[in-house]
Amino acid sequence: HLVREAVADILVGKTNPSGKLPITFPKRYEDCPSFRNFPGYGKEVWYGEGIYVGYRYYDIKKIEPLYPFGFGLSYSSFVLSGMEMPDVWRMEEPFEVSVTVKNTGPMDGKEVVQLYLHHENPTLDKPEKELKAFQKIFLKAGEEKKLTFRLEQKALECWDSKLGGWAAEPGYYQIMAGTSSRDIACKARVKVRGRDPYAYGEETRIEKILEDNRPAKVLRGLASKYRLSEQELDDLLKETLQFRPESPLGAVWDAIIAPMMEIPESEKLSAKKELMKRLAEIERIV
Repeated sequence: HLVREAVADILVGKTNPSGKLPITFPKRYEDCPSFRNFPGYGKEVWYGEGIYVGYRYYDIKKIEPLYPFGFGLSYSSFVLSGMEMPDVWRMEEPFEVSVTVKNTGPMDGKEVVQLYLHHENPTLDKPEKELKAFQKIFLKAGEEKKLTFRLEQKALECWDSKLGGWAAEPGYYQIMAGTSSRDIACKARVKVRGRDPYAYGEETRIEKILEDNRPAKVLRGLASKYRLSEQELDDLLKETLQFRPESPLGAVWDAIIAPMMEIPESEKLSAKKELMKRLAEIERIV
């Protein structure tokens, strides 16, 4: 009885619906993240989606869904604008983002404003964007209000199995506000500052190494110690920066730097271990 009344109120416009989808609806079954993995083979299912489940999968594959995550219907319409936030986020401190929401439709109603985060150049493999906060707001027809979101360092953290814990990486991020994962109305760029858990090591991108004089000096000094001149090293690195700036230092050392050293393989291995040890001692705060 109550269900019938609720449905009738929505259909005749007495009640303005405001629900949002907590999942993504695909246009075809073949568009599902698990399509090629389920039901598996020999009673075994390979969890091949990894972190790319739900809207994260549709974003990275650039697949248009039937209904995106966070989608919902309303007899009214809402406009998001005027995102306000500082240019710099010090990760150890709370960070506030404000968005203005206006009901531009003919009826009073509710809207769910969703806040997503995009990391521009992450060390870890990350989705295109991740939902970090949301708020539901009631607005009368024609009314507008400002919503404020408060984010903590936890919003920046991702699990790193190599570090054995949660890691928040400094750098540039984009903060996006929308009414679904595909309806992003406004966004802004922020520089996150703080201690870098991926300071310097084998997985560090070569461009990051050379941006800081301290690790660059260690690399050049060690190469010179093992009979590779500074000019020879600079020539090798110049080509790498031009074509493969995102290459990790360990791979660059193994494939490009070490082969140019006229020393026994055992010494090359010792040189690499010494390099990584000295780089790990450098703390990077950006």
